[in-house]
Amino acid sequence: MKLFFKMYLTCALTLMCAAAAMAVGEDNSIGRFGITWTFDRELSEQAEPGKYQYGRFANGDFWVRNPDEESREVRVIGISPESIAVQFEFKASGGITGTFGEDATVTQDNTDATGKVIAQHDGTLYLYDVDGEFNTTDTISDGSASMVADTINKRIINGSMLEPPVQRTQGYDSYIYTWHERRGVLYGPAYDDALNAARHGGEPLSIDNPLVIAPDDGQAESLVSTGSAAPELRNTRRLVRTAAILTVVADEPSEGSFRPSYFPIENKAVEFNIDVFADNDVYNSVLESKPPVPSVPDWEDAGGWFEGPWLQHVPHWHSGGIVARRHQHGYGRQDATRVGVAALMLNLDYDDSTKEKLLTRFVQLGIDLFGAVQCARQGNGVYDHWRANGGHNHGRKFPVLFAGLVLGDEEMMTIGRRTGQYVYYDDDGEPHEDYGEGNPPPDYFHFAEDDQIFYVRQSDIENRDYEQDDSGLPEWRIRQAWMPGHGSSNWNARYRNVVGCSLSGYVLALHIMDSAVEARYGTGARDLWNNPAIFDYTDRYVRKYDGEHGVNRAHFHRFQKDMWDAYRDDYPPLWTPDSMRR
Repeated sequence: MKLFFKMYLTCALTLMCAAAAMAVGEDNSIGRFGITWTFDRELSEQAEPGKYQYGRFANGDFWVRNPDEESREVRVIGISPESIAVQFEFKASGGITGTFGEDATVTQDNTDATGKVIAQHDGTLYLYDVDGEFNTTDTISDGSASMVADTINKRIINGSMLEPPVQRTQGYDSYIYTWHERRGVLYGPAYDDALNAARHGGEPLSIDNPLVIAPDDGQAESLVSTGSAAPELRNTRRLVRTAAILTVVADEPSEGSFRPSYFPIENKAVEFNIDVFADNDVYNSVLESKPPVPSVPDWEDAGGWFEGPWLQHVPHWHSGGIVARRHQHGYGRQDATRVGVAALMLNLDYDDSTKEKLLTRFVQLGIDLFGAVQCARQGNGVYDHWRANGGHNHGRKFPVLFAGLVLGDEEMMTIGRRTGQYVYYDDDGEPHEDYGEGNPPPDYFHFAEDDQIFYVRQSDIENRDYEQDDSGLPEWRIRQAWMPGHGSSNWNARYRNVVGCSLSGYVLALHIMDSAVEARYGTGARDLWNNPAIFDYTDRYVRKYDGEHGVNRAHFHRFQKDMWDAYRDDYPPLWTPDSMRR
C-alpha cells in the first residue's frame, strides 16, 4: 500500500466539491441521485450570514447547516420529485380492477344523497361509494360493459422520512404495502402519511408549508428522500426507484468526514474521517495485497454497488420493501455476494487510487448498518433486525466489522461479541445456563448467516434431526438460532443452496485478513467474527459443489470462486469430513 492516499484523496475531494457546485440549482437547491432539496435561503460553501452552508461527506452525500448561532433551523421548502397523489385505483363488482391517473377529474355527486364519487378519465365515467358500500344497481356504462366500483385509493409517491424509525411502517410510497393476490395477505411495510416528511398536513412542502429541521449543538439529523418507481410496478415490493440522504448538521464537518448513519441514534454526530486511511497505519495494516486473479470485476462497477444508500431501517424481511432499486439489489444472497466481492477486491494488490472509491463507499455502508445495532442497544430498535429467514438480510455483518477494522473503532470491530456463537456460549466460552438456540440471550444481535450456521449438538440429535455420527458437523438450517429444528436438515433443504454460494467471499476475506488483524489488534479477524462454524461450514459447502455444475454451482460468483481456488488452501485449518468436532 502507498501512503500517497491522503494527497490523492485531497484532490478527489476537491473535484467532488466542484461536482457539488454543479449539483446546486437556483442558488437555494442541491441534488443527488435524481432527488433535489430546495431551501428558503441561498446556499454557500462558506459560512455566510443569511445563507445556509453546504458541503459533501467523503462518499459524496450532502450536508447542510445554518451557521446562525441563535438558530440552527434549516427549512426545506421543496423536494423534487414532489410527493403527491399520482394514481387512483378502483375495485369493482365481479372482480374488475383498474386505475386512473392524476389527469382524472374527480367530483362529488350528492344529487341523489347516495354519497357517490364520480371519476372521469379518458372519456369514461366511474362510480364510487365513499363509504365503501354500494348498490349493485348503481352502474355507469363505459361503452362496453357496466361496472360498480366499491373502493377508490390514491397512491402517494416520492416520500421522505426524517430520522426514519426502526419499525414496520414507512413514509415513502403508499403502494409498498399491497395486497398480495397469490398469498391473500397484506404484504410489506405499511405506509403512514404521518411519517412522510415531504407532506406536512397531507400537502407537499412549500414556502408556507416547510419542513423545519433543527439539530442540537454538535448533533445531526438525517432526511432520507426517495423517488418512486413507475405505477405499472403496482404488484411488486420494489417501488422505491432511487434514494438520497441529506444530513443537517449543527457544526461544519471537517473535510473528508464520513456521513453519520441515517438511523435515529441518540447523540448522533459526525464521528469518522477518511484521514485515518493516511494519517496512521491502521488502514494499511489490516488489509493484504494479494495478487489478483484474472476475473477481478471492474472497479467502477463494484464501486457503483455501494454508491447510494442501502435503506435498512425497516426490520426483518420487510426491509426489502423500501430498497432503492438504483442502489441495492435487496435480496440477501445478491447483497452478500456483492459484499464478499468487495471484501476480496480490497485485499488485492492495487494502488490506493484504484481502491479509493470502493473503499470509501464500503466503509460508509458499514457505518450505516451499525446504526441498526446502536438503535437496538439504545432501546430504539430491535435485536432481531436481521434475523435469519430464508435468503433475506445476508451480508450485513461483514461491512460493520470491516469498517471498524479500517477505522480503528472498537465498537464496530467487536460487533461479534454479541452475535454468532454467543447464542450458545458466554464471553468465557462457557455454555449459557438459561439461554441457547430458540431462546437467545436478550442482547444477542441477530445476523442472518450466524443464525443459520452452527455445529450439530446433542440436543439436535436428541430431537431426531441428526444421527449420532453427525455430532460436531458444521451445519445450516433456515432459522436455527431463533426457531431450531424448523425446516429440513437434508442437504437439499429449501434455501440452503440459495444462500450457501454467497458466503465464500467474505469468509475468505476474513481468512486473508486474520493474521494482519491479530498483529494490529491482538485478536484475529476470524475470532472477532465469533462464529467458527461459519468457516467450517463454508469449507464444507464449497467442497460439496467443487467441480459440480448445474443451478447450485452456477450461483457462485466467478471472481469469488476463483479467489477461493487460488487462496483458500493458504489459510489453515481447512475443514474436511475427517476433521469433524465430536
